[in-house]
Amino acid sequence: MDINKKAKEFANYIKTTDEFKLMNKCKHDLDKNRSIKKQFDLYLNKKNSIYSNNSIQNAPQMINNLNREYKDFFNTPIV
Repeated sequence: MDINKKAKEFANYIKTTDEFKLMNKCKHDLDKNRSIKKQFDLYLNKKNSIYSNNSIQNAPQMINNLNREYKDFFNTPIV
């Protein structure tokens, strides 16, 4: 069987799972809340910046610090 066909079948299977449906619902809810979406985007930008601008040795510790800063944010039910 063609690998592209197998990949499409696999993707279609994933799209039917409850986890995928829940993820899409949560993403939609998050996108509707602009202030939380803005905070989430800020977190992602900071995380990407850390990985881009620091060595492999330093990045994990900096990511841990960032995650501690955002601990309350990530405990918000919508997030």
